Amino acid sequence: MFPYQDVIKYEKYANNYDYNKAVFLMSNFKLLDNEFLTIKEDKSYASPISTVFYEFYEDLEGLKSKLIADQEQIQCVVSNDLIENGIAFGQTQQPKLWDYADNVDTLKFLMEI
Repeated sequence: MFPYQDVIKYEKYANNYDYNKAVFLMSNFKLLDNEFLTIKEDKSYASPISTVFYEFYEDLEGLKSKLIADQEQIQCVVSNDLIENGIAFGQTQQPKLWDYADNVDTLKFLMEI
Protein backbone atom coordinates (compact mmCIF):
# COMPACT_ATOMS: atom_id res chain seq x y z
CA MET A 1 0.00 0.00 0.00
CA PHE A 2 2.88 2.37 0.63
CA PRO A 3 3.32 3.35 -3.04
CA TYR A 4 -0.11 5.04 -2.66
CA GLN A 5 0.67 6.96 0.52
CA ASP A 6 0.63 10.32 -1.30
CA VAL A 7 -3.17 10.11 -1.32
CA ILE A 8 -3.03 11.60 2.18
CA LYS A 9 -1.81 14.87 0.63
CA TYR A 10 -5.29 15.48 -0.82
CA GLU A 11 -7.15 17.61 1.69
CA LYS A 12 -10.57 15.98 1.34
CA TYR A 13 -9.09 12.48 1.64
CA ALA A 14 -7.01 13.54 4.66
CA ASN A 15 -10.10 15.01 6.31
CA ASN A 16 -11.98 11.72 5.83
CA TYR A 17 -9.04 9.75 7.13
CA ASP A 18 -8.71 11.93 10.26
CA TYR A 19 -12.46 11.92 10.94
CA ASN A 20 -12.98 8.17 10.53
CA LYS A 21 -9.87 7.30 12.50
CA ALA A 22 -11.04 9.54 15.36
CA VAL A 23 -14.52 7.97 15.37
CA PHE A 24 -13.07 4.45 15.38
CA LEU A 25 -10.59 5.23 18.16
CA MET A 26 -13.22 6.95 20.33
CA SER A 27 -15.40 3.86 19.91
CA ASN A 28 -12.49 1.63 21.01
CA PHE A 29 -12.49 -0.35 17.76
CA LYS A 30 -9.37 -2.35 17.00
CA LEU A 31 -7.66 -0.94 13.91
CA LEU A 32 -4.67 -1.38 11.74
CA ASP A 33 -3.37 2.00 10.67
CA ASN A 34 -0.48 3.14 8.50
CA GLU A 35 -1.08 6.92 8.73
CA PHE A 36 -3.04 7.10 5.47
CA LEU A 37 -5.35 4.08 5.58
CA THR A 38 -7.25 2.31 8.35
CA ILE A 39 -8.15 -1.37 8.19
CA LYS A 40 -10.98 -2.58 10.40
CA GLU A 41 -12.66 -5.95 10.91
CA ASP A 42 -16.29 -5.30 9.99
CA LYS A 43 -18.95 -7.36 8.18
CA SER A 44 -20.44 -4.33 6.41
CA TYR A 45 -20.06 -4.18 2.65
CA ALA A 46 -19.57 -0.42 2.44
CA SER A 47 -16.66 1.20 4.20
CA PRO A 48 -15.93 4.91 4.67
CA ILE A 49 -13.36 6.67 2.52
CA SER A 50 -9.83 5.87 3.75
CA THR A 51 -10.96 2.62 5.39
CA VAL A 52 -10.94 -1.01 4.25
CA PHE A 53 -13.26 -3.47 5.98
CA TYR A 54 -12.43 -7.16 6.16
CA GLU A 55 -13.87 -10.27 7.75
CA PHE A 56 -12.86 -13.85 8.29
CA TYR A 57 -14.82 -16.86 7.09
CA GLU A 58 -14.72 -20.49 8.14
CA ASP A 59 -15.41 -22.30 4.89
CA LEU A 60 -15.56 -21.46 1.20
CA GLU A 61 -19.05 -22.85 0.64
CA GLY A 62 -20.46 -20.69 3.44
CA LEU A 63 -18.80 -17.64 1.90
CA LYS A 64 -20.24 -18.46 -1.54
CA SER A 65 -23.73 -18.84 -0.06
CA LYS A 66 -23.43 -15.49 1.73
CA LEU A 67 -22.26 -13.69 -1.41
CA ILE A 68 -25.11 -15.15 -3.45
CA ALA A 69 -27.69 -14.30 -0.78
CA ASP A 70 -26.39 -10.72 -0.51
CA GLN A 71 -25.83 -10.12 -4.23
CA GLU A 72 -28.24 -7.16 -4.29
CA GLN A 73 -25.93 -5.33 -1.86
CA ILE A 74 -22.71 -6.10 -3.72
CA GLN A 75 -21.51 -4.28 -6.83
CA CYS A 76 -19.02 -6.96 -7.84
CA VAL A 77 -16.99 -9.85 -6.48
CA VAL A 78 -13.33 -9.89 -7.47
CA SER A 79 -11.93 -13.40 -7.40
CA ASN A 80 -10.37 -16.21 -9.34
CA ASP A 81 -13.64 -17.94 -10.32
CA LEU A 82 -15.02 -18.08 -6.78
CA ILE A 83 -18.60 -17.46 -7.90
CA GLU A 84 -20.45 -17.17 -11.19
CA ASN A 85 -20.11 -13.69 -12.75
CA GLY A 86 -17.11 -12.85 -10.61
CA ILE A 87 -14.61 -10.36 -12.00
CA ALA A 88 -10.93 -11.21 -12.39
CA PHE A 89 -8.34 -9.31 -10.40
CA GLY A 90 -7.30 -6.14 -12.23
CA GLN A 91 -10.47 -5.99 -14.34
CA THR A 92 -12.89 -4.00 -12.16
CA GLN A 93 -12.13 -0.70 -13.87
CA GLN A 94 -12.04 -2.18 -17.38
CA PRO A 95 -15.65 -3.10 -18.16
CA LYS A 96 -16.64 -4.70 -21.45
CA LEU A 97 -19.34 -3.19 -23.65
CA TRP A 98 -21.84 -5.76 -22.36
CA ASP A 99 -21.05 -5.12 -18.67
CA TYR A 100 -23.90 -3.02 -17.30
CA ALA A 101 -24.18 -1.25 -13.96
CA ASP A 102 -26.31 -3.35 -11.60
CA ASN A 103 -26.74 -5.85 -14.47
CA VAL A 104 -29.32 -3.60 -16.15
CA ASP A 105 -29.01 -3.53 -19.94
CA THR A 106 -29.06 0.25 -20.43
CA LEU A 107 -29.72 0.13 -24.17
CA LYS A 108 -32.60 -2.29 -23.79
CA PHE A 109 -34.06 -0.11 -21.01
CA LEU A 110 -33.84 3.02 -23.17
CA MET A 111 -35.46 1.28 -26.15
CA GLU A 112 -38.39 0.16 -24.02
CA ILE A 113 -39.36 3.61 -22.65
